[in-house]
Amino acid sequence: MILQQPIEREQMEKLLNEGKTDLLSRFVSARTKRAFKAFLVKKPDGTVGFEFEPRPEKKTVEKNAATKAGSKAANKTTETRKAAKKKSAEA
Repeated sequence: MILQQPIEREQMEKLLNEGKTDLLSRFVSARTKRAFKAFLVKKPDGTVGFEFEPRPEKKTVEKNAATKAGSKAANKTTETRKAAKKKSAEA
């Protein structure tokens, strides 16, 4: 039993023989109490740790476009403020 997840005999054998289990889905975090999925892996020092499945890649093009749009808007706001300060300083 690891983090409220019973480990089946086949998975424990796989861990010991191959160094990694299949994806197990009912672990419960001791800190957040949330359920999560992970592989159990045998570390070089002999301890057992978790390995998580890779997250799907985010579309960086959309993210970059949103960032650039936000930067342009921020630059316009800054320019507007500078112009307003300059006008009030001249007056």
